[in-house]
Amino acid sequence: MSDKQSAVISVKNLEKIYTGGVHAVKGVSFDVFPKQVVVIIGS
Repeated sequence: MSDKQSAVISVKNLEKIYTGGVHAVKGVSFDVFPKQVVVIIGS
């Protein structure tokens, strides 16, 4: 994105571990900028 725009959401090293030690997400990082759409889908 443009250097002039700031992220409205910034996620760094997201991690989700369920009971029993199952890693659903590990080390995910992303930025969301204005007018950008982000979808995270899991199963």
